[in-house]
Amino acid sequence: QVGALLSLGTMIHYEHGSWGICFLWQVKGSTLPKGLVWALPWAAVSGGLCYLRAEAGVGIERIDAGTLLGAYGFFISLLAFMVAFRNNQGWSRYWEGATLLQQTRGEWFNAISSCFAFCNPQPEHKEKVVQFQGLLIRLMSLLFCSAITSVSDQDDFEVIDMKSLNPASMDFLLTDFHNSNHTRCEILMQWIQRAIVQGHYDQTLTIPAPILSRTFHELSRGIVNIQNARKINDLPYPFHCAQLLTVMLIVYTAGICVGSAYVFEMWESASLVTLLNVFSLWCVNYGAVEMERPFCAGNHGLPLHREVRSMNECLLILMLDQTQTVPKMRSAASNRVSDLITTQPILDGIPENELESFFAAAKLSKAERRSRNVTCLLKAREDGSLDDCELNGCEADEGAILGTHREAPR
Repeated sequence: QVGALLSLGTMIHYEHGSWGICFLWQVKGSTLPKGLVWALPWAAVSGGLCYLRAEAGVGIERIDAGTLLGAYGFFISLLAFMVAFRNNQGWSRYWEGATLLQQTRGEWFNAISSCFAFCNPQPEHKEKVVQFQGLLIRLMSLLFCSAITSVSDQDDFEVIDMKSLNPASMDFLLTDFHNSNHTRCEILMQWIQRAIVQGHYDQTLTIPAPILSRTFHELSRGIVNIQNARKINDLPYPFHCAQLLTVMLIVYTAGICVGSAYVFEMWESASLVTLLNVFSLWCVNYGAVEMERPFCAGNHGLPLHREVRSMNECLLILMLDQTQTVPKMRSAASNRVSDLITTQPILDGIPENELESFFAAAKLSKAERRSRNVTCLLKAREDGSLDDCELNGCEADEGAILGTHREAPR
């Protein structure tokens, strides 16, 4: 049975190269030899008949563009269909990859957020709750980083303070035997699930089990989305189709060049027609090749580093007391429907003494705003208030503020 399975072979993984033609000479898995079995004999017959006609002295008149287009109409139609089909498949893979990435991020963040909401609010459990929450955000950050690494060709994503976790557990996670991003995700998922179960047993999570089970459903849906994203990364566009399309493009490029020179009397017209046809088809084909790999590094890949950083920042925000404290209504608040339906800009709710600081922050650069925001959040975590956060004195390093490092997931 093993021999039978091995004889079936596996999917061919190939590299396009910079110009998308370096895989043309690969014979294994190619359909070109089978096509040549049919094409070469009939091409020889066609050439032989043409030679016999010439030897017989039968004249031939110059053909027009319509006749030439009719002769190659099927080839051109098939080529246009294959280019359009590949471009459509490439966009579908790109959009599906982006959708799965956002769904995974949403499912996992909502699972951790639910665990934070389910925590025991009693003061005597506060220390245990803080330890539980800190463990969850570190494990989730590491899980999301490992999941993105498993579908991407990059490995320099950031995680939240992995050095604070148990060294023995980290050694187990990063040993050579388990040094696979796929295996790492399953291990981290098990750790998170076990942490939630233990938190439920020791009354860190005071919520009925049926409600808590929704957290496990969200975690499971996220890992299923990652498996579907791996499908996009592991299953490329079929090799034989990509090879055949590239050969047809090369043949068409040479054919349109010769055909235009034969049909048009002015060299400007021949050059323009060749330029437009060759340029459009090759550009569409290269665009499809780029979209087929949404998780790869490059100008057309998904913003994976931005998503990982955004996930880490959202997890850090969950640790703030202000995030876990529900706002209270003012005693003078009105509950009349006529007052409730009246809308106003959100800035109207900001006190006048804070508006200047708000607009001053808007003039900062993107990196400065992010550093300022995270610094203020961490200060608020320490002293329990955002009022003492200085907006103009935040010059700390952004990576140090987040407590992240790039060497952990390698």
